[in-house]
Amino acid sequence: MRGFADGVPAPTAQAALAEFFTEGHFGGHVRKMRLSYGERRAHLRNLIETHASDMLGILPSDGGLHLCAQLINGHDDLALQKRMVTAQLDCRALSSYYHDKSDKSRQELPKGLVLGFAGWKKNILSQSFDELNDLLRRKL
Repeated sequence: MRGFADGVPAPTAQAALAEFFTEGHFGGHVRKMRLSYGERRAHLRNLIETHASDMLGILPSDGGLHLCAQLINGHDDLALQKRMVTAQLDCRALSSYYHDKSDKSRQELPKGLVLGFAGWKKNILSQSFDELNDLLRRKL
């Protein structure tokens, strides 16, 4: 209750967290998740390269929990995002992250998708990607 009142966690919680770090549990968790996320990233890359390389180009990145893919032929990613929302696919337009939202800037910058993979097992990624691929092929 004290943490809610003054924003300082209780001493027992602080001690438990310190022990968690001291005994190396956090480092072990990070190593385990890095391997898991790497496998999922590789799986998503393979899906794109195998099934959608004519529509999506993977943008370079060394890590993270999302993969960015450029729409080939410059299709409107914001319009595509609206169709994905309707299809209940959780994916964001790359251009929605740009600071400069002017028309000139939007025409010059790459259009694409920000694809999350960290929270999904490979079979769910495959199923969702199939749905995305179907949507891309119907609408583009």
